This record gives sequence, C-alpha cells and structure tokens, in this order.
Amino acid sequence: MEINKIEAGSDLFRGGWRPACGWICVCGLFYNAILQPIVPELVAMITGKAMTLRPADTEVLMTLLGGLLGLGGMRSWEKLKARQ
Repeated sequence: MEINKIEAGSDLFRGGWRPACGWICVCGLFYNAILQPIVPELVAMITGKAMTLRPADTEVLMTLLGGLLGLGGMRSWEKLKARQ
C-alpha cells in the first residue's frame, strides 16, 4: 500500500507506468476507431489516390485496458468499503 501511495504521489503524468498504459490503450483505440477509417478517405478525396492503413491489434489493447479498468474498479470498491 505504501508503495502505491508513493508512486501515485510522483507526477510522471499523474502516477507513472499505469497511466502510461492507459494512454497507450486510448491512443491505440483512437487510431482504430477514428484515424484508421477516416484518414484513407481524406487522402483519397484530396489526392485521388487510394490508401489503406492497417488496424492496430486490439486484442492486446483490450486485454491491457480490461486489466487496468479492473484494477481501478477494485481500488474504487476498496475505498468505498473503507468509508463504511
């Protein structure tokens, strides 16, 4: 518990490696949901040339994101139980 408090107190993008993993997931899902389908269409409209972008591996992203959300949910539950 003390290590978590010390790590959360450091301001490396609000806590270190955990938020970094979250931001990686967010960026990967943003790429898959927004950039990957839209950018080729914009390039085709502007240049007239076809372009394709490969999708990111969402299996890895979702596994990582599910773990992070699970840990965050468990921590919130622990805090709620501690108040009672």
